Amino acid sequence: MAARIRIYCFLLVLLVHAVKILCLNGKWELLVEDAGIASMHSAVTRYGTVILLDRQITVNPSDGHTISCVHGVPDSGHCIFPYSGEYDPVSNTVRPLDGILTDTWCSSGQFDPNGTLVQTGGYSDGSQRVRSLEACPPGAQCRWVESGNGQLEDQRWYATNQILPDGRQIVVGGREAPNFEFVPPRRHGEEPSYLGVLRGQSKITRDQAYYPFLHLLPDGTVFVLAGTDSVALDLKTNRPTRSFPPINIPRTYPAGGSSVMLPLLASDGFSAVTILVCGASEPGAYWNKRGYNHPASASCGRIRVMDNDPAWQMEQMPVERTMGDMVILPDGNILIVNGATRGSQGYNKASDPALTPLLYKPREQRFELQNPSTVARMYHSTANLLPDGRVFVAGSNPHISYLFTGSFPTEFRLEAFSPEYLNPVHDQLRMKIQRLDQRARYGSEFSVEISGEAAISAYRNNSLEVNLINAPFCTHSFSQGQRFLGLKVTSVRRQFYNNAPITVAQCEAPPTAEVAPPGYYMLFVVNNGIPSSSAQWIQIVP
Repeated sequence: MAARIRIYCFLLVLLVHAVKILCLNGKWELLVEDAGIASMHSAVTRYGTVILLDRQITVNPSDGHTISCVHGVPDSGHCIFPYSGEYDPVSNTVRPLDGILTDTWCSSGQFDPNGTLVQTGGYSDGSQRVRSLEACPPGAQCRWVESGNGQLEDQRWYATNQILPDGRQIVVGGREAPNFEFVPPRRHGEEPSYLGVLRGQSKITRDQAYYPFLHLLPDGTVFVLAGTDSVALDLKTNRPTRSFPPINIPRTYPAGGSSVMLPLLASDGFSAVTILVCGASEPGAYWNKRGYNHPASASCGRIRVMDNDPAWQMEQMPVERTMGDMVILPDGNILIVNGATRGSQGYNKASDPALTPLLYKPREQRFELQNPSTVARMYHSTANLLPDGRVFVAGSNPHISYLFTGSFPTEFRLEAFSPEYLNPVHDQLRMKIQRLDQRARYGSEFSVEISGEAAISAYRNNSLEVNLINAPFCTHSFSQGQRFLGLKVTSVRRQFYNNAPITVAQCEAPPTAEVAPPGYYMLFVVNNGIPSSSAQWIQIVP
């Protein structure tokens, strides 16, 4: 009898677990089985294609690696894998991109105001290079263009970029580079400026210059977090104007935390600015020989940086995570995906993959578990929002070369995660953008033409939103330059176009370049949390 009860209890536990999984939101799909590249860096162009960027990998099949040259290009008995590729979601294909001449290992980047991807630094011969890729439509010929040597003033390996109000990029940190500079330079011969927050005081934080978290604030200063410390950097004086209280544990590389600036909203004049930081390794795990088995942190911190007396408010995720990627979704929620529950960033420094994404709802300050993936996305994974609302997921290579055996082999599969808002049951609330002004100047009004019966009622019910999201450069658990802007909808009217009813929403563009740096943004129309069938791109210009 007792044995039968134990069996019943065991089966009940399995049933409860199965029900929980079935009730989780979101859907995964495999896009490409073999992309031929492990994406260490990724970014979405204004044509909706995804740029994949790794470092050049050369492998000798006879040196113990059980791979063949089916993925790479044979050369004198070696396999040479590409630096870069382009994924087209429409054709669901990947093609190689040429033109990179130096090592892009652990580099940084950002799109410029014209939609050109500017990519900086890297390792060895690439540490001072500037590369650019002018976006082109799917199928058109485009290639990387690389600068001559010495285009950066300092070596930038593990640096972070942020586009600025004048269209330049600030490049901050990097190994043994506790300073920052500008691309292009503000004046000829300008030397890098020292930034003390990039220098830690203890063994664990002795060099905090690796991939600091940067966020351009609406007052024109740049929030910089390195390790546990953060400041607001004044670009006019090149000095910090404010220091913030330290967060509880180190968050930047090699801790593997992630950060976003929560949505900026016209409803409060874009004045409420909250920085969210989630996850990390246990302090010291990177330097411990068995640190790969140390539990990661489940803590998150929020800080309202424009307050008179800002302080970190701590929250707990349902699961521990290091190396997570945070993606701002069209409805203003945050998806946390990828990473591990044990260990830290670094080669073979983590175990126990974090397969279950989290959805963070800022307005409610709560987390929701999502449907788990079956693919481990460890060190060197990426995640980017696509114009159709899916989240593109790629990469994972915790090895110094490509290795296709063992617990966490080099990952060439490309996936997409569809949040619950893409569930067809919500289609009655979904609108379609028919026409959009291609450009909008700061503070001006522009129109969005929408089809769908829900548009006017949504506006009357105060549930119609028009949101802008830019395309960041994702690498090492941080999306450089990621930004969400909720615009003011000034009016909604009904008119006919080709004898078909069209809803026209009149919107107000962001007021300044400090609020929205110049460049291309995805524009989504959202109704009761359900985004339009696809975003349209709009360029915000002075």
